[in-house]
Amino acid sequence: MNFLLKSILVLGALGSSSSLWAVQEGRLPEQPSGASQAPDLLRSDGWDDLSVEDLLAEDPPATGLYFTIAGMPFLAQPCAIEGGTCVLTTPSRVAFGAAGAYSLRSFAAGAFRCDVSTFGRDPKIGVVKACYLPASSLVAVAPAPVPAPAPAPAPAPAPAPAPAPAPAPAPAANSISPVEASRFLVQASYGPNMTSISSVAQSGPSAWIESQFVTPSMDSHWAYVVERKGPPGCNPCDAKYVNATMESFWRQAVLGPDQLRQRLTFALSEIFVVSTVNSPVEIQADAHASYLDMLSRNAFGNFRTLLEQVATHPTMGKYLSHMGNMKEDPTAGRLPDENFARELMQLFTVGLWELNPDGSRRKDATGRDIPTYSQADVMGMAKVFTGWSWGNGDWTSGFI
Repeated sequence: MNFLLKSILVLGALGSSSSLWAVQEGRLPEQPSGASQAPDLLRSDGWDDLSVEDLLAEDPPATGLYFTIAGMPFLAQPCAIEGGTCVLTTPSRVAFGAAGAYSLRSFAAGAFRCDVSTFGRDPKIGVVKACYLPASSLVAVAPAPVPAPAPAPAPAPAPAPAPAPAPAPAPAANSISPVEASRFLVQASYGPNMTSISSVAQSGPSAWIESQFVTPSMDSHWAYVVERKGPPGCNPCDAKYVNATMESFWRQAVLGPDQLRQRLTFALSEIFVVSTVNSPVEIQADAHASYLDMLSRNAFGNFRTLLEQVATHPTMGKYLSHMGNMKEDPTAGRLPDENFARELMQLFTVGLWELNPDGSRRKDATGRDIPTYSQADVMGMAKVFTGWSWGNGDWTSGFI
């Protein structure tokens, strides 16, 4: 230990009143004269090597296992209060004092009185002191007791949840993608727009078809060609010749709300054909206007009715020459005109050959294609289409 440290220890032991230690930290007071035994002032067991800071004593804690005096642990629970008796089972050093000022003395096993006379000095005048035993059995600093966790505060009531936004309407069961809707409308109409694509994508093709069944045409071809000679509100109204029918057709195809009807009318016109080229009705605009109106009216009807109205329409009667068809005359060698009868079977209905469900031609026992009708069938059918002529004398009426 260096000289300065030894000097401070000596000053503390002698009780110098000018010592900073004595004023601020408390000191080990000097032994009164006439004491029977001088106290043990930290001179043995290697304690001389402790630093000055380690000489400062702590107050006994209110709770806990031990406190330190000059770095040495002492039990926080005193063995006796001043005036009481301590009992030692083995020789031990005992601290006597209070509030940071202590005297130390070694005792043999047995009982001793905890008072100033036993220790030979009063380390803390005017206060009640106690005797403390060293915690010599402690090999490590005991951890401070962990306080019991404070009870968790009751959770604040959760704020009422904000009302959930209304769920988006579920897509219709038959909804399709916009791409599928566009493809469908390319087939079923004269071309989609964004509005029709969105509508079909949401509701599905079936709903669109059902709505088209009840959508009327925007105009009639007869009114455009014959009655007004132009579109509604035209001025001048000068549509004429067979071009007038073509104008009316394209106007309804492009602008008409009944797109499915317009597509079907066009499809039927390519099956039940009447031509404007090299035909008996090539220049009759009114004949073609009336015929297109008839196909439009039957676009959503049944095939039996459609076939009858095609067969009895004056435009078809003129085109395929069964209008005014005369019956057979064996004497004159006249046979009914077979033109419409043959086209009715070959082009409009059964076709030339019997077919299997997969579209392939059926074969007879010899492996030959089986025809659907014979010449005799044509001749018999031709007899049905005789004696027919104008109904009411114009192109809007059927035959009688």
